Amino acid sequence: MSFVVYKGFIMYETITIKQYDSLSILCRYTEDDGTVTNLTGTKVEVDVKTLSGILISNLIVDASDIGLGEFTISSDLVSIYPGKYLIDILFTDLLSEDRVASETFQLLVNPSITIPRGI
Repeated sequence: MSFVVYKGFIMYETITIKQYDSLSILCRYTEDDGTVTNLTGTKVEVDVKTLSGILISNLIVDASDIGLGEFTISSDLVSIYPGKYLIDILFTDLLSEDRVASETFQLLVNPSITIPRGI
């Protein structure tokens, strides 16, 4: 699954998965006109929170293509319960640690019919 993160707008405002699914999302940060934003020198942190703001999980960020404006967020969300959550992506400047931007979208976790063996 992948989506494009525009400044202030996310192509898919809700991502739907089933409980016990792993999550891996390729993100591309672009300007309003579609040109890719070089994120070199930018730290990317991603959290999953409840709708009331309680932290559920920090997601893993693979920033190996950050100069191309691309990064991948992933997690094994085995312990997350069905429901609605928020995924918040925070961009900060590595040198000054100032907030550059943040983007938030919904994660809908549907109940799984089959529970994986060994859980």
